[in-house]
Amino acid sequence: MQNNEISAQDTFPKLLEYQARTRGNKPALRRKILGVWQTWTWSQTAAEVQNLACGLAAIGFKRGDKLAIMGDSRPRLFFAMNAAHCLGGIPVPTYPDGSADELVQILNNSEARFAIVQGQEQVDKLVEIKDRCPKFQEIISIEPRGLDDYDRSQLHAYIDVEALGRKYHAEHPNFFAEQVNQGKADDTAVILYTSGTTGTPRGAMFSHKGMIAVGRRSVEQKKLNADSETLAILPLATTTAVLVYYVEPYLTGFCVNCPESSETIIANMREIGPKYFIAPPHVLTYMYNFIILSMMEAGVIKRAMFDYFSGAGRNIQPLAWLLVAGPLKDVLGLSRVRIALISGDFLTEKVFDFFHGLGVPLRQSYGQTEGFSFVTIQPEGGIKSESVGLPVKDVEIKFADQGEILFRSPAAFQGYNNDPQATAEVKTADGWIKTGDTGKFDKDGQLVVLGRIVDLGQFNSGNRFVPKSVENRLKYFPEIKEVMSIGHKRDFVTAIININSDVVRKWADKRALIYSGYAELAGLSETYGLVKGYVEKVNQDLSRSDEKHLQIKRFVILNGEMSADGGELTRSHKLRRPFIGKKYEKLIDALYAGKNTCTIEFHDEQVVGQRIAAYVQVKILDAQTF
Repeated sequence: MQNNEISAQDTFPKLLEYQARTRGNKPALRRKILGVWQTWTWSQTAAEVQNLACGLAAIGFKRGDKLAIMGDSRPRLFFAMNAAHCLGGIPVPTYPDGSADELVQILNNSEARFAIVQGQEQVDKLVEIKDRCPKFQEIISIEPRGLDDYDRSQLHAYIDVEALGRKYHAEHPNFFAEQVNQGKADDTAVILYTSGTTGTPRGAMFSHKGMIAVGRRSVEQKKLNADSETLAILPLATTTAVLVYYVEPYLTGFCVNCPESSETIIANMREIGPKYFIAPPHVLTYMYNFIILSMMEAGVIKRAMFDYFSGAGRNIQPLAWLLVAGPLKDVLGLSRVRIALISGDFLTEKVFDFFHGLGVPLRQSYGQTEGFSFVTIQPEGGIKSESVGLPVKDVEIKFADQGEILFRSPAAFQGYNNDPQATAEVKTADGWIKTGDTGKFDKDGQLVVLGRIVDLGQFNSGNRFVPKSVENRLKYFPEIKEVMSIGHKRDFVTAIININSDVVRKWADKRALIYSGYAELAGLSETYGLVKGYVEKVNQDLSRSDEKHLQIKRFVILNGEMSADGGELTRSHKLRRPFIGKKYEKLIDALYAGKNTCTIEFHDEQVVGQRIAAYVQVKILDAQTF
C-alpha cells in the first residue's frame, strides 16, 4: 500500500507531505552546531518548509520565480529547495565559494530575484554584484552574525522570514495547500549549472518528473531504504548532492546528516557511522592523506605493518583486517558503510585500492550534469579501478566520432536555461546527449572513459596524447596533488606539478629542511629531487607499456597552489586546461625551449581593492626517460 501511495506523489512537496504523514517522528535531517547534533524530524521539516514558503510569498516570491541558494549542504538550505517548489518556484543552487563574476553569470542567466544564503560571506558577494544583476532583488541570510550595520531594505534574516510566514499562514490558511496542489510533475524543479571545465557554466533544467524517475531507479539499484543514513559532504550545487541529499531521502525516508564544517568531516563520520557514503575524489584523497600523515608520525613497527598490508589491495587477508584495516575504518568512520560511490571525477588507482584494502565497498560511477548525476555505476561484483561501470536502468550509451560517449535517458535535462542554441549543440532531436568525453566498453561491457575530447591531442610524431594517463600515474603518489601534462602538437611530454603541501611539509620537517611557506617548500632542491624520483618512476612504468611515448621529459613545480579562486580549477576541483595553458603560456614555452628557469607573474589578491603584480623565478628540471 505504501509503495503504491508514494508512487503517486509526483512533486517534491507532495513527497514531503507523504514522509511527514508516514514517518513524522523519524529523523529527516541532522546538523552538528557548536558541538551538539541537532535533529529535525520529517514533521518538523514539513512545518519549517511551510513557514519559509509562506514567508517567501509574503515578501513577493511568485510562481515561476528563481531562488538562488548559496551555502554548504545544510538543513535550512534543503528547506529552501522545497519551499521554492511549494510555491511553483525554481531553486538555483550555487557554490558557496563562487567568485563574483561566476555569480553574476548565474544570477543573470537564471534571472533569479531572490537568494537564500548561509551568512555574511555570501551576503557581501551579493551586495558587491547587485548593480550588475538588474533583476536580482532580495537576500535572506540564515546566519545573522556580522550583519547588524547592513542596509536592511532588501536584506532579511531567515528567522524573520519564517515569522512572517507563520503570520501569513494564519491570515491565509488555504494558501499553502492551494500552491502545493498547483504543482505539476512536468514543472521545472531545479536549474543546476555545469562545472565550466572548458567554458562558461550552463544552467541545465530538470523537471520534478525526471528527477523523481532518476531517484526511483537509483534507490532500486543501490538497494536504499529508510536506514541508509548518509553524511552531506558534497556542495548542493552538484547534481549528485541534489540526488543523494534531497531526491533519494524524499523517496525512502533516510536521514541526511550535515557536518559541522569541511574540517570536521572525518570526526563527524566517526560520530555518525553512515551506511551510505558518496564523495568526490578530492575528499577520498584527503582521507587517504590523513592516514598517510598519521602513519608518518607512527612508530617503525606500525608503519611497516601499514606499508605491507596497504599493498594487499582487494585481496586483503584476515590478519591484515585485524591489525590494520579494522582500526583504520573506525578512524575514518567507514565501519558501517554498505554503499560507497565515487562522484564527479576519477580516483587514482592507489587511493582506490587503498579503500578496497580496508574492505570499503567503493564503486566507480560516471555521470554528467545533463544526465542528472549517474549514467553508469559499477555492479557489486564487477569493481575495477580502470572502468566506471554499466549503464543504469533505462539509460542507453553509444559512441560517435572520435569515440565520443553519447547517452540517452528519460531523465535527461530539459535544456539549458535561456540558451536554446547551446541546448541544440548538446542534445539531439531524438534525445541523445553529447558528453564531450571519449571512451569505449571493456570486455565485460563496462564503460572506460579516456578523457575529454578537447583534452586529447597528437604529438608531432603522430602518436596519440592522452593527458589523464600521465597525470593519474603521477597523482598515485601522495606528495603530488595536481598535475597538468602538455604534449599536443609537441615532440615530447612536459608537466606542471603542484605538491601536496601537508604531506611534503611532514616529509621536509622530518629532514629538518628550512622553508618559510609553500613557495619556498615547493622550490627546495630536495623537493625537486623527491618529485623527480616519482616522475622517473612513472617514466619507467610507461616504458614497459604501449604508452612509452607519454614519458615526461621536463617538469616544473609551481610556487603556488592551483585553485578555483585562481581559475586553474573548477569549483568541482577539475582542471581548466585552456585557462592554465593561457595563464602559464610563458612557462610552457620555457619548458620546450630547454630553459632551466622561468620568471612568472602572479597577483596578490589578498590586498583589498588592489591587484598587485609580483614575479617569481621557478626551476625547470629534466627527467630521465627510458
